[in-house]
Amino acid sequence: MDGLEKFACLVLDKLSKHICFLDKNGNILAINQSWLDYVHEMLGNTQGLAIGGNYLQLLEAGLAEYSGGVAFTDGVRSVLQGETPSFAMQYSVTLQSVEQWFIGKAIPIPELEQGCIIISHENITELKRLEQRYRQTVEAMPNAVVLINESGTILTVNQQTELAFGYSRSELVGSKVEMLVPERFRHAHVGYRQAYSADPVSRPMGVGRELYGLRKNGTEFPVEIGLGPIEGGREVLVLSSIVDRSEHKRLEHQFRQAVESAPNAIVMINQTGEILMVNLLTETSFGYARSELIGQPVEMLVPERFREAHIAYRQAYLAHPVSRPMGAGRDLYGLRKDRTEFPVEIGLGLIDDENGPIVLSSIIDITERKNANDKLKDALKEKEMLLKEVYHRVKNNLQVVSSLINLQARNVNNQVAADQLKQSADRIKAMALLHEKLYQSKELSKIDFNVYIRSLVDYLLFGYGAPPGKIHINFHIENVFLDVDTAISCGLIVNELISNAIKHAFPGEREGVIGISFSKEQNEFVLMISDNGIGLPAELDFKKCPSLGLQLVNTLTNQLMGNLSLDQAEGAAFSLRFASSI
Repeated sequence: MDGLEKFACLVLDKLSKHICFLDKNGNILAINQSWLDYVHEMLGNTQGLAIGGNYLQLLEAGLAEYSGGVAFTDGVRSVLQGETPSFAMQYSVTLQSVEQWFIGKAIPIPELEQGCIIISHENITELKRLEQRYRQTVEAMPNAVVLINESGTILTVNQQTELAFGYSRSELVGSKVEMLVPERFRHAHVGYRQAYSADPVSRPMGVGRELYGLRKNGTEFPVEIGLGPIEGGREVLVLSSIVDRSEHKRLEHQFRQAVESAPNAIVMINQTGEILMVNLLTETSFGYARSELIGQPVEMLVPERFREAHIAYRQAYLAHPVSRPMGAGRDLYGLRKDRTEFPVEIGLGLIDDENGPIVLSSIIDITERKNANDKLKDALKEKEMLLKEVYHRVKNNLQVVSSLINLQARNVNNQVAADQLKQSADRIKAMALLHEKLYQSKELSKIDFNVYIRSLVDYLLFGYGAPPGKIHINFHIENVFLDVDTAISCGLIVNELISNAIKHAFPGEREGVIGISFSKEQNEFVLMISDNGIGLPAELDFKKCPSLGLQLVNTLTNQLMGNLSLDQAEGAAFSLRFASSI
């Protein structure tokens, strides 16, 4: 054996594949050590594999059981006899309870005079395991998966592909992928596929385009497709992950229908303020076509004097996005295409999106409502003016009546009659004073009783000519507001009790104090009129007194559905309690 042959034998022994050379009769010319070691390890002997042995006879004697069986034996024979240019097959062998996979090949070497062939057996068990894991992974994926080669031929699909497209696996594998593409897109799809093969990177397919798949029954459905290259040795394979977007499209369609049928203008913007979607009422309200709005900043719908502030408000909302009315406490206006403005109310809501938050604005044109409110305010203002005029005239008329009675009292010689006329005039004056306060009040439905009592007391002190310093008035009055009817009753009661105290409690030069308190305890008003004068006669029953004044007080107390009590421990202290109606 010369040096070259030795070198060739050394190289052959270093190879991991199991290799031997056969002459044209099937006799073994050479065999590498890897093959001999493997057979000895698995079977305990080399099964007669040796130089000079006939490989076909060894196969027929039992070696074929571990080398591809009858099919491999027939394949080697056909190559030796020149019937087949080459032969290859995959087979599995279970040795020591472990399944192993091999690929066996028979390749002729016509350059050698002996007409010999190479027999090789390569252990592809690990490759098979990886392939099985790959298939299991692809099969378990929730999306349709299609593997194609550079020519567009389908190599592998999973069950989800069968379900999505309605084809069986056998109908798909070996066919062109364009069978799954609607006919109107097929020509362009071939060009896109070839362009991808020239620059294969993982990316979504058809960015910016609507993609559709074609089922076996001829129906189309919307899809999203992700592409990924797989190195396949001599060519790059393309793995496509296909998501059926039919349900997504259905929900999107329902959402668009809901937006379109909304009774208000709807504007959807992204976080930069760009308009993404509007409905028909937005076009009607603002005068723009939809195509003029989509992609534009939302500030085009805001009057120019508010735009800078609106940007700041919009950014502040995105920092704390919650569903709420926009611009609480502010008057909001929209700007039409013709540059006219109109009042609006706006509700804001947030939609979470994979591309960032989306703000949905519901815009109501409140022009008619504002006009109606303005008319209502004008009408109320007119009625308020009219009511004030009525109070003013009633006050004037009562004052005229009071003055006439006072004039009449001066011309009456009977002192008792004159006093009674004076008391009647005071009562009328008390009512006139109340109407004067109502006329001056900002709120016509109720009166500040604190202010009213003080004015009434000043009038009575002056009217009865009480000397300065003789009678001191202590006020303890809370901010109490009464409706008109209650105020008239309370005013007349105060008039009677204060008048009695001024006239009778401090005879001669006697000085004293009149106390007036008015408060609210829970849902009840408490009015107290007291003096430290001589008091009422002990035998007097104030509830059955013949005095017109006290009879009037009791009658008014009943009208108020109140309770009047008297304490005579120190002078006289009347306490009136009645329910609050405000």
